[in-house]
Amino acid sequence: MNVQQRQAIERKIVEQVIDAAFANGYKIWIDNGGDWDEVVFCETAADAKREIMHTDEEYLHIYKVEDGVQKGYGWVWCVYGNDGWDVIADYSTGAINEIVDPIVNAAIDGSNLAHEAATNSQ
Repeated sequence: MNVQQRQAIERKIVEQVIDAAFANGYKIWIDNGGDWDEVVFCETAADAKREIMHTDEEYLHIYKVEDGVQKGYGWVWCVYGNDGWDVIADYSTGAINEIVDPIVNAAIDGSNLAHEAATNSQ
């Protein structure tokens, strides 16, 4: 797999998390590890998709605004540059599991299928 293919896989997986979060009424703020002024609060999925993959790693903080107060529901740690399917390096447990677990499991399953296909073709 070349770099462009890996990056396309990473983008697809992270965008699936973003789409699922917004579809379930959450919002996202992105922390790429830089200074506080680099933290980006995203009001739409399109906003979030524009802000990902600018650094080697970032956290997607998933939240809702309830009664005028921001309430955090979890985070997803994205690490870029490995095998693509493993872009979600870790994530918090709790409310967001229902949206993140299926995406992570599908990525792992896809990786296993790709590995099997490569092994069987040799």
